[in-house]
Amino acid sequence: MAFTAGGIQLMGWLTGSEISPLATREAGAAAQSASPWATNLLITLTLLSIIEAIGTGQTFWLYAAFNVAGFFLYRRMPELTGRSLEQIESRPSAGRFRPADFAEAR
Repeated sequence: MAFTAGGIQLMGWLTGSEISPLATREAGAAAQSASPWATNLLITLTLLSIIEAIGTGQTFWLYAAFNVAGFFLYRRMPELTGRSLEQIESRPSAGRFRPADFAEAR
């Protein structure tokens, strides 16, 4: 718990205000902070029903598959290190928000 709280959970909360452009920072941070709560609510509401329907082992394999899918989504996120918010904001408005678009020369 200590490693999770000091690692990935911390990054999830801190990046919400950092990745959104200034014009939409409040809405972006709000959506980012609401997503873990919504995910936890969804898991809490469905866990026992899914276990009853397909069994304990299969339920946790299903959740493991969601984690694998999340890893691939994470790999599709562009690297934004060293770029200003203005540079980041200009890419989606130009229709270029794939990871390869950010790999180009700065």
